[in-house]
Amino acid sequence: MPINGTPPVSEGEGELVYWEGDKETILEPARELNFCSNRCAWQYRMSTHKQMGMTGKQAREHLIEFHGLTEPGKR
Repeated sequence: MPINGTPPVSEGEGELVYWEGDKETILEPARELNFCSNRCAWQYRMSTHKQMGMTGKQAREHLIEFHGLTEPGKR
């Protein structure tokens, strides 16, 4: 259950989040996402991170720093 009406935001994709009292419990995904190319991974993760409420700039910085991706067309 969200605290003060604010939904929990998870760090990774595909997680299941639930609450036991005041404790947040996260179930890890059963498998990793595999993409055919960096471009596909970038597009998918940009859209999911924007859905989580990040701006485009925040999502780009997060994908580069946290996920180790590079923008398509850049090396």
